[in-house]
Amino acid sequence: MCQGDVNITGIENHYGIDFWSYFAAARERLTQLEADGLVWICSSRLVASEQGRYLLRVIAACFDRYLETRLNQESGVRFSKVM
Repeated sequence: MCQGDVNITGIENHYGIDFWSYFAAARERLTQLEADGLVWICSSRLVASEQGRYLLRVIAACFDRYLETRLNQESGVRFSKVM
């Protein structure tokens, strides 16, 4: 989040994964953010745009596979919202 940039190729090489296969659900969630011009995605990088840098928590939340589960639990736990 601090860099506003994800080195997809570096992650694939380091962990021996296909990034978008592993993060298929995140890719789907990023679609609207990309359409809104908040992120730029290519085969080797994901970069927050200037406007997207104000919403880095929203972008990062796309990769949180447990967020939706936690939000649907009736545990009374609350998470901060962006807006």
